[in-house]
Amino acid sequence: MADQSVCTITGVIDGIRRGVGDIYVVGFSEAGGLLPLKKIAACLEGAHLPLNRKGMVGETGASTLAALQVLVTIPNLAGGRQMMHQLLAKDIVVDGLLMFEGGRIQVPERPGLGIELDLDQVAKFARNYEKVGQYPMNPN
Repeated sequence: MADQSVCTITGVIDGIRRGVGDIYVVGFSEAGGLLPLKKIAACLEGAHLPLNRKGMVGETGASTLAALQVLVTIPNLAGGRQMMHQLLAKDIVVDGLLMFEGGRIQVPERPGLGIELDLDQVAKFARNYEKVGQYPMNPN
């Protein structure tokens, strides 16, 4: 598994040529966004290799919902993923958008990215950020 060793299209192509892994773990944040992640997946698909979607601490419901719209279009997405959904219990999207069923998160069937912000939660996290900085251990 090539994990934390490649995160760009050039790196993935080089890794494929060198045969460094049977599966590649890449996330949209380290790839540079959703489009670069989609391009990396296409390179891997051309080499008959799967992509494992890397999760990250600090991911929000908004970024998860946006990523889901791209992830469902990747045919070589591996079954196992490194996700941090348990950290989304108190998030900035309205309740009911992050739906889990059978250990999987469901893609919303809403227009666009399916995102609706909980403005009270946004204000709460903004106040907390002003008070203690980024990624506090206890957001209350």
